[in-house]
Amino acid sequence: MQPTEPAAPEPTTRAAPRWYLRLLGGSTLDGGQGSELRRWPSRAALLLLARLALWPRRVHPREELVELLWPGVATDVGRNRLRQVLSTLRALLEPAGAPAVLQADRHALRLLPGALGCDAHDFERLLSSRRDADALALYAGELLPGVYDDWVVDERLRLQALHDRLTERQPEPPAAAAAPHPQPAPELSRPRRGALPRYLSRFFADDIALSRLRSALDATSALVLRGPGGAGKTRCAVELMRGLPPGVPVQFVDLSACSDLAALEAAVSAALADPTPTAQPLAERLAATDGWLVLDNFEQLPPAADARLSQWLQTSPLLRVLVTSRRGLTLAGALELSPPALGPLPAADAALEVLARHPAVALFVDRARAVRPDFHLTPGNAAAVRALVGALDSLPLALELAAARVRSLPPAELLTLLLADTDSASLDLVGRARSAASERQASLRDVVAWSWRLLSPPLAALAATLGSLSAPFSRGLAQALADPALGPVALAAALDELVSQSLLNSLPTAHPGEPARYLMSVPVRQFAAAQLTADERVVLRQRLRTGLLDWAETWPPTPPLSEARTRLPHLGRALDDADGEVAARWLAAWRPALQDLHLDAPTLTRLQALLPSCTRPGLLSEATAALAWQWHLAGHQAQARTQARAALSASRRAGPPARTLARWTLLALDWRTCEDGPRLRRHLARALAAVPADAASLRAQLLHIAAGVAEFHDHDAERAGQALQQALAAAEAGGNAHLQQSCRLRLATWQARRHQADEALAGLDAVARQAALLGDWEVLSSVHNSRGNLLLRLRRPADAATSLREAVRQAWAVRSGVDLAYALWNLPRALVRLPGQAPLALQLLAFAAAWWDRHYGRLTAAERRFVRRVRRLAAAKGEPALARRLWASAEGWTLDEAVARALAND
Repeated sequence: MQPTEPAAPEPTTRAAPRWYLRLLGGSTLDGGQGSELRRWPSRAALLLLARLALWPRRVHPREELVELLWPGVATDVGRNRLRQVLSTLRALLEPAGAPAVLQADRHALRLLPGALGCDAHDFERLLSSRRDADALALYAGELLPGVYDDWVVDERLRLQALHDRLTERQPEPPAAAAAPHPQPAPELSRPRRGALPRYLSRFFADDIALSRLRSALDATSALVLRGPGGAGKTRCAVELMRGLPPGVPVQFVDLSACSDLAALEAAVSAALADPTPTAQPLAERLAATDGWLVLDNFEQLPPAADARLSQWLQTSPLLRVLVTSRRGLTLAGALELSPPALGPLPAADAALEVLARHPAVALFVDRARAVRPDFHLTPGNAAAVRALVGALDSLPLALELAAARVRSLPPAELLTLLLADTDSASLDLVGRARSAASERQASLRDVVAWSWRLLSPPLAALAATLGSLSAPFSRGLAQALADPALGPVALAAALDELVSQSLLNSLPTAHPGEPARYLMSVPVRQFAAAQLTADERVVLRQRLRTGLLDWAETWPPTPPLSEARTRLPHLGRALDDADGEVAARWLAAWRPALQDLHLDAPTLTRLQALLPSCTRPGLLSEATAALAWQWHLAGHQAQARTQARAALSASRRAGPPARTLARWTLLALDWRTCEDGPRLRRHLARALAAVPADAASLRAQLLHIAAGVAEFHDHDAERAGQALQQALAAAEAGGNAHLQQSCRLRLATWQARRHQADEALAGLDAVARQAALLGDWEVLSSVHNSRGNLLLRLRRPADAATSLREAVRQAWAVRSGVDLAYALWNLPRALVRLPGQAPLALQLLAFAAAWWDRHYGRLTAAERRFVRRVRRLAAAKGEPALARRLWASAEGWTLDEAVARALAND
């Protein structure tokens, strides 16, 4: 079969392709000499060939094609399907003896140059050559009608926009009575005033959030889309308007150049003007308007503009308004919402295809391909892309600006430069060439500066101060850093204004009763930090240290854990320029809360380096004991014991309270794994005898250990119960409600082991209620853990698994290592009794045993017997060889992976 000239006119002389694919208005494949394919072997075959034909010069990675053709399918399944479709296309396009059309290897596919023509590709080529008439003749209709895959719809809309622009600039046909004189060449027509902007790129958004916004359009006559610069407010507004039923009037007004009421009215009047001059007042035209008025970039207008807009709405019963703004509006009856966020990122260990489907990641990859067609998401760059998207808070504009740099910078290098907190020049790195139309959004610096200049000087000063905080913070901590002249009420109003101006994010609280938390995005924080001088930064660090210390030294007997948990992450920044005396005072003051809360390893290392310079023995001993307990909670037992011995050594130069605290620390670290019962009892007796009369909480903690020694070393349940009752009485005398709940929890657990199930369940319920009120999520994890063990004794493995999974979830939420280790240790006992869960039970136990051995000390003989029993039970439900492989495969899991597996089927 000889190739024939395709129907599309060629702008230059070239060899005609053997095959010609028509995608505009239909889907046919022309092979010349009257040979035309209209019925395709499969839908996938059509879409694969269309993808290759629309981007003929590009190399298409197989993983990308799999995700486009079969979204969400497993990689191996998708690659197998792609091979089958490719084989079908080869049989169609490359019969025996015919020249090759497709080039493929293990990684990618492409079309051989000149082998296949396409009308959509030729349409754009004709447009670029200014052959408008030929382009119009070639455009037979929309791209691939009836196909609604995302990438097809995006390309369809882009080509439709090009076609619309082409028709708009065509000259009007001459009138019949027109003079026969030659007419001048018509100017290219401009979009009419008030028309919606056109975008040639794909729109990405969370589908559920976008659907809620569409529903909101029907529920209000005034919708305000408020969000920070670059959040996609304008694009979202346009997409919402394009989704309205046909025939609904929409007028779009760009207010970015307006700064007063006169400019606002002039811009709206221009958008509503008829083609012929009119003297009708604006208010009358608005009163007669039936449809939507989109007011874009409202934030820089004065408050009087809000009142004027309210007036228009009150006097115009059919008018509906959609406003985009970086600040909130005082607009009666308006519904204020945010543009649809691109959503939280998947877990760090999520599958590649899950990450690729996330809207923010998909947007970044899409825009990166615009400047580097061979870019795609791979196992090698997935972690860097995810981190980069997270660092940019998934802001659409920031992602677009960053993606433009992929032309020369890999994502990992771009991320490193962006997170250089001390170098605000990274804000300029994420940018593009300036133009008059994009002055406000040429770089991240310009995006933030546009909002910053709208702040009053006092508000800008507060924002610069808060920029020094790189973790979520509470209003209490903000008060400690702010100008002392700013009172609590004024500060609350200022924080609200910064949230309203979209420069500060108000974070959702995970639990009732938690304090409100705030956080600046990375670009805003970097811009804010750049507004401070070096001396001002030093002053702020001093205020932060003082605030963290003074606040803790005024605690009541029950430390406020919720607020303390919010302030704790800021300690690392406060330790810059600190000395050993300050570090020791901080640890001693915070010790009541640090019985439950957890410091990260870098902060622990920093504190450990500072403490030796403290010259006060009593303070040094107390601080070192607190540091030892923190190392234990972090799972570093060697450092914990070293610091506990150092605390005991320092206590010899201090008084009895310091020595008792140091002994309690050593006992708390050793009693569980110590095989020498008599030695434990001697040390306990010595410590209890030395407890000062005013140290009731410390006595309660020692009696806690005494109960454990009596029950698990001496197997004396009655003496253990008596010790727990004494511990609870001491905790109540000390007034620490958190310690009281720990004692009540231990009592309920003791009752469960004594087969007092009803009393134990009632006690656990009471502890859970009180722990939730106190914000003590670590104790709440232990409650679910104990409940799970009790339900196992009652032969209710399904309910037990539910409770133990909740223990895992609660401990993971607050990163409580010890509680997490206990929950992961106990969960396999429930799972192994459930149908089909034996393999997972075996793997979780393998991980838990190895994790406990590495971080919390050698397993006891009883615990090793427990491991053998569960392994035998799991092996009995399957093949022994498989059980051994499962065990070996899980010992090297990360903690993240183990938690994900534990909660996967919840």
